[in-house]
Amino acid sequence: MYSYARINTNTSAKIGESGPTRLVRVVINTKGASSNKLDIYDGSEVATGTKVASIDTTSAVGNIEYDLILNKGLFINIPNVGTAADVTIVYG
Repeated sequence: MYSYARINTNTSAKIGESGPTRLVRVVINTKGASSNKLDIYDGSEVATGTKVASIDTTSAVGNIEYDLILNKGLFINIPNVGTAADVTIVYG
């Protein structure tokens, strides 16, 4: 079974628990605007994690499959640039 987190604001957040986490997919439900993006890190904090993806949320809606194991945890950052997209992060 997988868990999910829905985010629709410009924010930084740890998703799930620290430690090994599977990033299954990212779903862009509604596009962002004005250079909005979603950065995904392997870490418990944005400043200390390794960036594994940077997604332009303004280009299209749909699923992006990853199926990656993140060793330290799953941390996302949607910088305060433009209107935030509505995204769902599926993890396990």
